[in-house]
Amino acid sequence: MLEINSLALQKNYKTKFMKTKINNLLMKSTIVVILLLVSFSIKAQTEKEDKKSAKANDSVAALITGKWKLDNFSMSKEIPPEIKATMDSMLVIMRQSSIFDFDKSGKFEFKLMDKDSKGTWRVGFGGTIFYTKEEGRGEDKCIIAKLTPSLFSFQIEQDGDMSTFTLKK
Repeated sequence: MLEINSLALQKNYKTKFMKTKINNLLMKSTIVVILLLVSFSIKAQTEKEDKKSAKANDSVAALITGKWKLDNFSMSKEIPPEIKATMDSMLVIMRQSSIFDFDKSGKFEFKLMDKDSKGTWRVGFGGTIFYTKEEGRGEDKCIIAKLTPSLFSFQIEQDGDMSTFTLKK
């Protein structure tokens, strides 16, 4: 009788052991399948967002392309009263002489007072950021504040000060 019980216990133990192994394997397989599904879902969503962002970048870039003139320039820092008159007269000259030309290929030229500059430009982050890279300088990141077919306003941080350029066609 003891021998039979021992065999029954061994058989019962092996059955429980095998069930536990099978359950563990099923649980691991289920986790792998869930992780794969989540991964594919994230990838699909990312690709969808990338396409959306690329379309937005392209439509914003199409609006930026062309020749613009400076309409206004402002800084977030208060201009000291002793140089305000000089700054105002400089702004008048800048409005008269400035030309910003952004072409389809991502190149730009601008003339601002007596300064001529060339470089490249691009749009990013779903049409919210405008990047410029002047020849011989690093890339500048500008925040697009407003953009219509006839008005382009962007902000750029320079030396701890936020400057706003407003351009008109």
